[in-house]
Amino acid sequence: MNTFEAINRAADHIEQHPALYSFTHARTPSRTCPLGCMLGRIGEMLQVAPGTDVAKVARDCLGVPEGAFYERIWNLMDCPRKGSRALNDVARVPAAMRAYAKRYHGRAGIPGSVRDIFSPTATTAVALGKANGRIEERVD
Repeated sequence: MNTFEAINRAADHIEQHPALYSFTHARTPSRTCPLGCMLGRIGEMLQVAPGTDVAKVARDCLGVPEGAFYERIWNLMDCPRKGSRALNDVARVPAAMRAYAKRYHGRAGIPGSVRDIFSPTATTAVALGKANGRIEERVD
């Protein structure tokens, strides 16, 4: 499952099971604690190990620091004042997640092989290769 699909499935889950959503539960859901926040649910959909810290989910699965993810969500929710109160609003959270998926991961029309070229890992590898003289730049 790609990230776009995982975010949308996590949003669906939150809509269908609002009692299991908790912004303050900063880990992926587990058998012993089925609660999950946005990042926890996204991690669950991407099969991240139960109990994983959501900062790791944001960084490893979405490619952004946890704070940047929430900053983007707040902006998409058009909150007059940033704070966790809006992120606890289970009626607004799924729509914000879908908007996030569309804006930041909605490149479904681009083949994965092409998308991978522009991933943070690939572009960093190219930059390091240039810095170490392993990649020559051609100017035609």
